[in-house]
Amino acid sequence: MTTQATVGKSTILSAMLLVGGTCIGAGMLANPIATGIGGFFPSLISMFISWFLMTSTGLMLLEVCLWMKDESAHIITMSSRILGNTAKIVAWVLFCFIAYASLISYTAGGGKQVALALSSALDTEVSITLGCTVFAVSLTMMVYAGRVLLGGLNGFLFAAMVSAFLLLTVVGSREVEFDYLTHTRWSRTLFALPILVASFHFHSLVPSLVPLLQSHPKFLRLSIIGGSVLTFICYLVWQVLVLGTVPAEGPGSLMEAYQLGETPIEVMRASTQSEWIGVAARYFAFFALVTSFLGMSLGLFDFLADGLKWKKVGWRRIALIVLIALPSIYCAVNYERAFYVALETSGGFGDAVLNGLMPVMMVWVGRYRLGYNSNTMFFGGRFWLSVVFVGFLVTVCMEAIEQFM
Repeated sequence: MTTQATVGKSTILSAMLLVGGTCIGAGMLANPIATGIGGFFPSLISMFISWFLMTSTGLMLLEVCLWMKDESAHIITMSSRILGNTAKIVAWVLFCFIAYASLISYTAGGGKQVALALSSALDTEVSITLGCTVFAVSLTMMVYAGRVLLGGLNGFLFAAMVSAFLLLTVVGSREVEFDYLTHTRWSRTLFALPILVASFHFHSLVPSLVPLLQSHPKFLRLSIIGGSVLTFICYLVWQVLVLGTVPAEGPGSLMEAYQLGETPIEVMRASTQSEWIGVAARYFAFFALVTSFLGMSLGLFDFLADGLKWKKVGWRRIALIVLIALPSIYCAVNYERAFYVALETSGGFGDAVLNGLMPVMMVWVGRYRLGYNSNTMFFGGRFWLSVVFVGFLVTVCMEAIEQFM
């Protein structure tokens, strides 16, 4: 307890912002288009359900972390100790799936932004292929350069992203047409769950918060709930801005943007014809994608090095960068609508299982079979564990229907 007392308010705030920063990123670009087809109020319900489900399993994962004596234990170790070797293998596969699906979506979205910027600067058309290549290679080289440079760059980019978002909020609020927010298509409510689940992903960060906050249960719980609430508020404001300035159907609509795989940036600029909104949205989109890509690629870099038992030096360090960049570029360039499909599948299948179903199973087995009863983070018994489990099963089913039927 003496060490726990040394945790300061700034550290708690830092942990809270880490959770929020991990969530807020490319989801800001995908959410309004993918969920707005159903209308503002159906998307709001879907967003609340996703927030509740992902925050609940984040707390469950934290509870399991605190059961472990080793503060460095992560999802692989936890799943192996509580659910067995089969769960360990599943966790390995799904972690790679989520990481690559996320990087593909970031590369697809970021590549378009880079291609547009280069086309404007060079006064000639630049292909999406070149845009995706420049985006992924330049950012993975930042990972190659090391954590010190990467940390400073990421801090600057996050501050720039927040500044652009604030400008966008101030300018965009003047253009909101509240009639647009009354559109409803309730049949799409549950189909929005997969991409929203991916947008509230912060679970890979949870084991890192434990040593940061010195295993203090109250502070850890506060950081997760506070960070996820911050994310929810940002998403809510963003939904109002986009869905209030772009019609749901017809030319230049959310439906058309979804079918073409476009981000809200193009449709907002075309719908409002506001130069300020176009500039602010363009910068916000770029910074959101870059910060998301850097965080996920760094995690995958360390994960691959550990899994392959490679030291991160020499040709192996270069090979790790190639393993990250090449698949991301190839899939982003060659698969239409890669931005949305990658986010939907990572949320509907990857996040729903690895960060949804598995934390519920670990807490259930830990509490009711192995006798762990300390540091309860998720205040719910068998009933609420079952509710959350069913919620993620529904998410998986919605994604399966969307992809295969």
